[in-house]
Amino acid sequence: MAKQNVTVELFYNGAWNAVPVYVRDPITIVRGKGDEAGGLTPQTLSCTIDNRSEAYNPVNRSSDLHGLIGRNTPVRVLLPGDTRFVGEVSSWQPGRTVEFNPTTGRGDAWVKIEAAGVLRRHTQNADPLASPMRRQLLSLNPTAYWPLEDLSGAASGASAVDGVAAMAPYGYSRFEIPGSGGQPAPAAGLPEFASGSGIPGSLPVPDWSQGGVLVGQLPRPTSGTQSWRVAFAAVFPRDMQASGTTFIGWTVSEGTYPFWEIQADSSGLFVTAQDSAGVAGYGTSTFAVNLFDGRPHFVEVNAQTVSGALDARIYIDGFEYGTVHTIAAADLVFPPGWVASITPNVKEWTSADAGSIEGMPQLGHIAVWQPSAPIFGHMEALRGHAGETAADRLDRLGGEEDLTVSVIGAGGTALGVQRGDVALDDLLGEIERTDGGILFEPRDDLGVVLRSIDSLYNQTPALTLAFTDIAPDLVPLLDDQGVRNDVTAKSTTTGAAARATLDSGRMSTQPSPNGVGRVPGQVDVNPADDGRVVDFAGWALRRGTVDEVRWAAVTVDLVASPAVAAATAAVDIGDRVAVTDLPADLGDPTADLLVVGYTEVIGSHSRRITLVCVPASPFDVAEFGTARFGASGSTLYSDLPATSTVHFEFTFTAANGPWTTTPAAFPMDIRVGDEQIRVSAITGTTSPQSATIVARGVNGIVGNWFAGAEVDVWQPAVLAL
Repeated sequence: MAKQNVTVELFYNGAWNAVPVYVRDPITIVRGKGDEAGGLTPQTLSCTIDNRSEAYNPVNRSSDLHGLIGRNTPVRVLLPGDTRFVGEVSSWQPGRTVEFNPTTGRGDAWVKIEAAGVLRRHTQNADPLASPMRRQLLSLNPTAYWPLEDLSGAASGASAVDGVAAMAPYGYSRFEIPGSGGQPAPAAGLPEFASGSGIPGSLPVPDWSQGGVLVGQLPRPTSGTQSWRVAFAAVFPRDMQASGTTFIGWTVSEGTYPFWEIQADSSGLFVTAQDSAGVAGYGTSTFAVNLFDGRPHFVEVNAQTVSGALDARIYIDGFEYGTVHTIAAADLVFPPGWVASITPNVKEWTSADAGSIEGMPQLGHIAVWQPSAPIFGHMEALRGHAGETAADRLDRLGGEEDLTVSVIGAGGTALGVQRGDVALDDLLGEIERTDGGILFEPRDDLGVVLRSIDSLYNQTPALTLAFTDIAPDLVPLLDDQGVRNDVTAKSTTTGAAARATLDSGRMSTQPSPNGVGRVPGQVDVNPADDGRVVDFAGWALRRGTVDEVRWAAVTVDLVASPAVAAATAAVDIGDRVAVTDLPADLGDPTADLLVVGYTEVIGSHSRRITLVCVPASPFDVAEFGTARFGASGSTLYSDLPATSTVHFEFTFTAANGPWTTTPAAFPMDIRVGDEQIRVSAITGTTSPQSATIVARGVNGIVGNWFAGAEVDVWQPAVLAL
């Protein structure tokens, strides 16, 4: 028996380096899911390094490798011409025999290592990610940024930029109570934190409808600046008629008009700059856009010096709405200076202002750039990336998290809003469930692969095994794992739900022996269109009611079966496998399987791969021009003995009407009971019709079928998800 030519390498000093491995302890690689219900699982490796040189103990200070190997050192396993695993070492366990002496060569020493794919490092702490808005705006390196996503009861708005203080309550008032003869208004209180949920890509922001004032102080720039950009997100109530509601303002360090404010009413926005005495001079510009529509908006004011003059422009939802015009041209001749402070809801409300309070928005994600910088991606983040495809979301998250990703297939399922405050593994799992495919780690790289559901449909088997090719421990399982005949699909973002049940047949909700009883289940998905939850419920019901023997594990001894060794080793997650020539006591003569994971065990002179499988039949879907729709309700009109090879008669229901008799539709494969029968023609237009037999037992089963047995096309057309 030939020795396995296996190599294990560690990456250090900028290169891959082979290490001595004890294959007396088998090398074990586990990839993908452990069963059909398995979630997102990092691939793993376990093996033993020969450490008689004492070089491979990371804590050995006398080793030449001290400081070069340790936690999360990259590792890979190679067989001639084939990478079987790439991951990171998560555990080093040194050991030795009592008599070990490296000088005399007596005894033994080793290091057992455990390694895992990159998902372990990215998901093991399960810390929630920030909201899409916070992630995107922080990536644009603002000078100051206050998300205002603080929890209910917060006493200030935390800063997301190091070195910038929190946005604090306004401790005094510089406004007078109208009609009071100069009496100052009392200091305003805090807004209602965490009560405004109208921005899809954000955690709840404050609702300012009952007043409240915060002030954010910005650090002085280390060098002079000739430009700044102020931006924020807001939701104004629908159809309100606020009168000149001032909802945010900021101060600028230089220039004739240091006080800037933005007001809104049903006719549009007003951008105003005031001098130190509070007299409006620059601006007072109206932009005819009604933001009182109940939708989220992103507003920016950008100021810069152009040819010695101030150029200030306003942008709404990424589009420029125009220049803030000047009253006197001479007022333009001053630099924009730098933003010193910013105050959402700059007006402290009193009882005299009650008529204007109702127009106040939900407001958050206040950011300042100085000098000004172009920003991008903020509108997609504002909407929570709704409508993004599964492939695009995986690609974006990979870029944000420094995670290499790839997609097999289109990955074109449109996703709903990306939730904030959710861990990365939850978001990845949501992509997998909503696409319907399989997400796993590649064996030849550190990263994540989405095998999209469209790549799983109607596959030709990547591997065909005869019963003699597989290990003798193959056992059919007629169990209830994975059975779901009462399924609810629910949107994780909107709560929209749909239910699908199977109420007749052997896998139905009826009590045994007419069914299996009610077996409920739920699938959480995040489609862009709530109407699609019906499709997800139906698809989950299809997968949960497969009436087949389950082959959870198929083991191939690659040494004992050299003819199929290369093809078996090449099988990857998501591939289709057929096992043929099964004996009668193992059910159907062919098992049609989809691989969702595997375990590979490599010894000194042995190598076995155990494929974790689920039924492949649910992934056989209709194709235009070739699919045949089912004929629910058709039954044998009279008995069909096993010896009959001429014809048989069957009924049809009034609802479905007669089966086709068009010659071009033949030959056609028909299911009678559990037998696949090929027919060359169907005659008659009234019930019963007659089918001419070409071949019995195409699937290896020939039975004696009695009148009333179910008759249908062999593979009824099923629409793809």
